[in-house]
Amino acid sequence: MIEFNFRLLSDVQQDNLFPLLETLYPAFTDWMSWFVTSEILGQCFADVRVFEILCSFKNLAAEKPRVYTEFIWARNYSSSRK
Repeated sequence: MIEFNFRLLSDVQQDNLFPLLETLYPAFTDWMSWFVTSEILGQCFADVRVFEILCSFKNLAAEKPRVYTEFIWARNYSSSRK
């Protein structure tokens, strides 16, 4: 829902959403939450701070949440870094 309507959010709402997603991501326990959050971060924000956040998520102890961030990182950032 958010990714399709992201542009309808005000700048303040977008600014509030980013740290919320960053904080909540490690606490999620289901694959859909990790996937959607990774997609929102990677597609809607897609800037240096998201790159740094996705890189930090790769250090999470649990393997499953790392998989989604690695996928988004590879898809959105690796080709631009070559």
